[in-house]
Amino acid sequence: MAEEHRPETRGAQALVLGLEGGLKAEGARSAGESARRFFESVTQQLEDRRPEDFLFLARYHRWEGDRKGALDVLADGTHAFPESHEILTALATAHEREGNLDLAFEAAEEAARVAPYRPEIWRALANLNGALGRPDAAAAALQRAITADKEIASVSSR
Repeated sequence: MAEEHRPETRGAQALVLGLEGGLKAEGARSAGESARRFFESVTQQLEDRRPEDFLFLARYHRWEGDRKGALDVLADGTHAFPESHEILTALATAHEREGNLDLAFEAAEEAARVAPYRPEIWRALANLNGALGRPDAAAAALQRAITADKEIASVSSR
């Protein structure tokens, strides 16, 4: 479904971003609940859902302090969109925050398979390999990040 058919998406996204940014306005929490309900509803609609719907719902859960809920939403998102490097990267980050380095590594490795041109994924893999005591793999991933950065710069300069 095209973005213009769901104008409420922008409003719900803005609410989540505002809450994450420390929005304290009267009614902000109840408005945030409305955003959560919107994203919960749309992530269940097979034809209309998009990767960012799962990402914003997970962000809301994280803001609310429900880290397990955020992980569950991201896991659901990977089933709905297995080729979404954004969801896989967010899942890797969420697992890393929880100290689940092996699960973080698996998600980051899958993100790198899906989107090998994304330098931030390779940097995440370098960090995870370092944390897992794999210095050679960390150096190789960092080199891939540098290569991806150079490829982006060369395309951008054309």
